[in-house]
Amino acid sequence: MTGIEAPADYKYVDCGLSGLDSLFVHIETPEHLMTIAGLYGFKQRVSIEAIQQQFELMVERFPRFADRLDFKARGIPSKWVPDENFSMSNHVRETTLKAPRDPNTTFDEQLFQVVADLQSTPFNFDHPLWEAVLIRASGSDQCALYIKIHHIIADGQGCIRTLLSLCKPAPGQSSTVAQYGGRSAQQRQSGRAARPNLLVRLWSAFLSLLWMIVSFFIVMRKLNAISWYRRRGLRGRDTAHKHLAWTREIRVDEVKAVKDHFGVTLNDVLMACLAGALSDYFAKHEPDLRLEEMLAAIPVSMRRLDDWSLGNKVSVACLWLPSDLSPRVGDPVQRLREVHRRMNELKRSVEPPISYGWLSFAGKFPWASSPWFVKRLRSCVHKPHTVFTNVPGPMIQLEFAGAPMTSYVAFAPQSGGCGLGMAILTYHGQVALSVLSDRAVVPGVNVPKEITASFVERFREYQNLVEKKSK
Repeated sequence: MTGIEAPADYKYVDCGLSGLDSLFVHIETPEHLMTIAGLYGFKQRVSIEAIQQQFELMVERFPRFADRLDFKARGIPSKWVPDENFSMSNHVRETTLKAPRDPNTTFDEQLFQVVADLQSTPFNFDHPLWEAVLIRASGSDQCALYIKIHHIIADGQGCIRTLLSLCKPAPGQSSTVAQYGGRSAQQRQSGRAARPNLLVRLWSAFLSLLWMIVSFFIVMRKLNAISWYRRRGLRGRDTAHKHLAWTREIRVDEVKAVKDHFGVTLNDVLMACLAGALSDYFAKHEPDLRLEEMLAAIPVSMRRLDDWSLGNKVSVACLWLPSDLSPRVGDPVQRLREVHRRMNELKRSVEPPISYGWLSFAGKFPWASSPWFVKRLRSCVHKPHTVFTNVPGPMIQLEFAGAPMTSYVAFAPQSGGCGLGMAILTYHGQVALSVLSDRAVVPGVNVPKEITASFVERFREYQNLVEKKSK
């Protein structure tokens, strides 16, 4: 076992269409597609035949990728059914980029708008909801594989685990340090504690129920307050056209040095840099707002480590990011401390499990497709300034279709009226940040590049502080 593939005792189980799965179709609009995507980078040539073989293996292991949605009246998804006209050619294709006018243009820079256009293209619901495009550079063997999957099939963690099951460690890489790995049946059995007696279990169940009831009303109060929140900034009318950029300049070991110095987590450091980058954007493009807080929607995985099933097991939490104008932020260190405090509060919060349970419950009932409910749901996801997800990926280099992957970038859905969708993924010691922006809400083709550049600059601030104090 490589540590990135499904465990040997794993068997595919068709779990059907859950209520939470269906919600991702209801909240989708032509302007905001519920698309999860990633980009594999290669320095050597990869054949389209080898790519197709890998996805044939995926369909064999996970038959959901050969199913299409069956709809009731009014566009309500009802169940998965086999696509009788399934063909790999409908889902896997290749294209070659034209030679750039500027010889100094990098392959990544060429890919920015190509991937943005692919990310903005809706799926054909008459076929299975996934696609892969092999993009070749002009005049070289360098290429990239863009893969996108509709959110109704699985959440981000589920999609990444499915795709990683098609990979294997590159030559010379140890499989013991891969990020994703399922536990064997024996390990799961040995990890189970002895069950307490009946009286203790009943008392625990009563206290848990009481805690759930109180927590439910606390979370509903917060969500209701957010539903009435009117976002300041990024108020343009959203469109189906996007801009995109990413950066891979920061290394994981550099982030670890900063987090160890300040006694915070790796995620805290990245979130503080993101808050600083957003502050730079508003200071430059919307200075009259003088925003002190920015609202971010953060997906929270509810999966166990050994859960390799498809479907959605994800919740969402709302986090207020302090801008540089916040009274709690006087310098970069205070910003990091404040983000650390708020992240700790979020980790102790019952908001993610309560939201997950409520959405899973609500999605099962007929009202989930009613115009009133859909409008209310879309209104809630319209509130944040950004959707941000941070996914820990494999720490070793992987091989896909016989070629080593030199890079891996993830892309977050831009849900609701959010002007920005941001994703961080760590792979083989790299930290990759992608920024997807709406052309109208966040005008300017260079804005995603500005935000990624500012993100790197903010991190270098922390790195310089660590170096000064260590001398």
